[in-house]
Amino acid sequence: MSLTYFNLNQRKVFRPSSAASPFKHRIGGDSSEVMLQRDALAVPFDLLATLDLSDPALDRTRLPNVAMLPLVYGIDYVGYHGEQRYTVQDDGKVAIANTNSLKSDGDHTPPWKPTPEVVSLVDCNYDLSRAEDALTMLQVFGLTDLSEDELNRALEIAYSDEYNLDVMEDWIVYQESTRKEYLEFWGSCPFWQPGGVSTSCTKPSCKGDDAQVFATFDTGRLLVIFRYCADCQSILAHNQA
Repeated sequence: MSLTYFNLNQRKVFRPSSAASPFKHRIGGDSSEVMLQRDALAVPFDLLATLDLSDPALDRTRLPNVAMLPLVYGIDYVGYHGEQRYTVQDDGKVAIANTNSLKSDGDHTPPWKPTPEVVSLVDCNYDLSRAEDALTMLQVFGLTDLSEDELNRALEIAYSDEYNLDVMEDWIVYQESTRKEYLEFWGSCPFWQPGGVSTSCTKPSCKGDDAQVFATFDTGRLLVIFRYCADCQSILAHNQA
C-alpha cells in the first residue's frame, strides 16, 4: 500500500515518511469517521488516506473551509468501471455524487489497518531534467524539462530491451508519430495503462477541463487515481486493476 502526491505547480513528487512533521497526514483509517452523505448508501467505502491541507506541499488542492481532505474509494464495487465523484463539505461530510447503480458484494475486508498511521509527506527529489527520472513520472510531468541531449538519452533508454515500455502494437501502426510522441502515449509510468488520464470533469454541469491527477493510492490490488477539479471543487477517483 502506498500513497503518492503530485505537486504540479512545483513539479515535485511526495511520498509518506515516518519523519516528524507539523502536518498530520494519515494513511488508512475507519471510514465510519467520515460522514458519507447519500440516501440508502449500501456500498462500503474505504478511507484510504487523509491529507492535511495546511501542508504547503499540497498547494494545488485547496477546498474552502476544509482542513483535512479524505481520500475515499469504494474498492468492492461490483461491475463498476467508471469514475467515483465526491465533494467535501466544511463540516467534514463527504457527499458521494454517483452511486445509484452501485452494489456491494457483501464481503468487504479492507486491505489496510483501520487504525490510521500518521505520516509526513517528503519530496522524492526527482530531477525531471534527468532522463531516468523523467521516464519514471512520464504521464504526470511529460518530457518537457529534458534538454535535447537528455531527451535523446531518454528515447534510447525507453526503446532498449531493459525498459518496460508498455507497447501493445507494432511501431508500423504508429508510423506517423515521432518516437517521442509514441513514447509519451505508451510509456505509462507511473500509471498501469497507456494513453494517460483524462483532465475532463465528469460532472454534467461542469465545464472544467483541468481536473488533473494529484494523488494515487496503490492498494496492492488496485491503483486508485485521484483528480481534483478546481472549477467545481470535486474529487474524482477511478481505478486501474
